[in-house]
Amino acid sequence: MRTIEDLAAIARDVVKLAAELVRTATPHQVIEKSDRDTVTDIDIKVEQEVRAYLRRLTPECGFLGEEEGHTGSDEYTWTLDPIDGTSNFVHGLPLCAVSLALIHQGRPIVAESVAKVRTSTATGCVQAEHPN
Repeated sequence: MRTIEDLAAIARDVVKLAAELVRTATPHQVIEKSDRDTVTDIDIKVEQEVRAYLRRLTPECGFLGEEEGHTGSDEYTWTLDPIDGTSNFVHGLPLCAVSLALIHQGRPIVAESVAKVRTSTATGCVQAEHPN
């Protein structure tokens, strides 16, 4: 397994790429999943792109996406909300973000979130108890 710093750098890079997709996209298809939950073609595209990117760089890790579910390992699992705030995104409001975390045995060890318009980034890592 890579170091926590390497994993954080991977998360930062892929979330920046995903945020750029969201920033430059216009949804063409909006599907109501429930009375207060929607998904767009952009949610699905971002999730597929991030899943493929992380599969190439961290094949030892599983992946859990909000739209397409879980694949791979359970010990280390990337979790993604491709557009956190899809309803805002659909309505053209800038209050949405791409959010990604790496979970190790049920605990988050890396997290990265980039807001759509403000381009603000939040990063978190846990150093202790992470095997290198």
